[in-house]
Amino acid sequence: MNRFGSLVLLLCWASAAQAADWPHRFGPYRNSTTTEIVVPWSGTLQREWHLPLGEGYSSPTVADGRLFVHAKVNGKNEEEVMAFDAITGNQLWKIGYEHKPFESNVGNGPRAAPVIARGRVYAYGITGILTCLDAATGKQFWQLNPLEQNSASIMMFGASAGPLVEGNRIFLPVGGRDSALVALDTETGATIWKSLNDPPTSVSPIMFLPKVEGRGIVRQLVYTSTRGLIGVDAKDGHALWAFPLADLAIGTLPPPTVFGNSILCCSMLTGSIAFELKDVDGQLKPVELWRNPKVTTYFTQNLAGADEKLYVLNATLIPQADIALACLDAKSGKELWKRPKIGLYQLNMIRTGDDKLLMLDDTHGDLILLDTSASEYRELSRSKVCNPTIISPALANGRLYTRDDTGVSCFDLSGSK
Repeated sequence: MNRFGSLVLLLCWASAAQAADWPHRFGPYRNSTTTEIVVPWSGTLQREWHLPLGEGYSSPTVADGRLFVHAKVNGKNEEEVMAFDAITGNQLWKIGYEHKPFESNVGNGPRAAPVIARGRVYAYGITGILTCLDAATGKQFWQLNPLEQNSASIMMFGASAGPLVEGNRIFLPVGGRDSALVALDTETGATIWKSLNDPPTSVSPIMFLPKVEGRGIVRQLVYTSTRGLIGVDAKDGHALWAFPLADLAIGTLPPPTVFGNSILCCSMLTGSIAFELKDVDGQLKPVELWRNPKVTTYFTQNLAGADEKLYVLNATLIPQADIALACLDAKSGKELWKRPKIGLYQLNMIRTGDDKLLMLDDTHGDLILLDTSASEYRELSRSKVCNPTIISPALANGRLYTRDDTGVSCFDLSGSK
C-alpha cells in the first residue's frame, strides 16, 4: 500500500470498535474501508439466513457479535430498534417507541443507521427522535428529540443524517437558527454546544484530521450544509472555513470524501472538486486543487482507493436516472476509465483490505467484486444477493449483511465454504 492509501486509513478517525466490526453506516473508519479481505467466488452466493423487517432505509450495523437494525413498525406510528446474533440471526432484544405521524412519498421508515460506540447504540428516527440504548440488553439510557428542542423542521423525506459519535460527544445535524449542527453528551444527551444557521441536511458530519503546513494536524468536523462544506471546531462549534458548493436541490449533496490531506466534494451543478486546507495569514483557507465539471454526482457516497485513485459515481438525472462508475486520478481529477450504466441512483462500495472494491448495485441487487489494479473496469465475481436496494450493506467478520424492501440477509464471504 502506498503513502496515499495509508493516509486514507490513518487520517480517518476510527471508533473504539474492533476493525472487523461495522459499527457505522460506512464501517469502522467511516469511509467505507475495511481491513477484511473478500476472496473471489464463483457461482451464486447462498444466503445463510433472512430476517423480515418493517419499512426503512436504515443500514445494518455490527459490533461485538451483534447485528443492529432500525425499522418502522408496519401500520403504526412506531419504530423499533433490534439486536440479533450476527452469526445465527437469533433475536437478542427489541425495543419500540411511538413517534408523531409522518408521511413521505419516498418512504416512512428510519433512514439513519444505528451507531455503536463504547457499548451503546445511538438510533436516530425519521421524526428526529434520538435514542441511547445498552448494546447488550437494549436498556434505554435516554431519549430526546433535538429537532423539537431546537424548533427545527423535518426534511421532506424525514431526518436522515445519522449521528457521528466520538469520545463523549455526539455530533448531529439538526437544522435551524444557531442549531444546524449540535454537539450532545453521550451519557445524558444534554447539549454541549450548537452552531451555524442552515436548514436541515441529509449528510452526516465527518471527522477530518489534515496535516496543514505551519500548524500540524488540525482536528475538525466537516459539516455538509445546503450550500457547501464548512469546517467546524469540534471543541466549541465555531466555523473555521467554508467552501461553497451549489447543487440542484436542498439536501442532495453527497458526503465529502477524504483522501490524504485533501477532500473531494461533488454536486450535480459543479461536478467534482478537490481541495486542501492552507494557513493563509493565520486563517484556514480551502485551496482548490482541481475541478472536473463533467463528473457530476447526486447523493451517493464516493470512495478513495489505492494507487491515488478516486471512485466517483457520475450521475445523470435527465432524461432518466443513471449512474456510471468513474475512476479518477486523485492528483489531477483526470478520468482514467468509466463504466456506464452501473446503476440508477446508488452503487454502494466497500474498499477491502487488499484494495478490491466490493459493490452492491441498486438495479439488480447484485454483489460485485472489482479488481482495482486493472487499467479498466474488471469484475472478479458477481452474484445476485437481494432485491434492488440503495441501502448500504455491512461487512463484518467475514459476513455481508444486506437490507432491501423485505428485510436483512446474511451471506458468508469468508471463503471458508
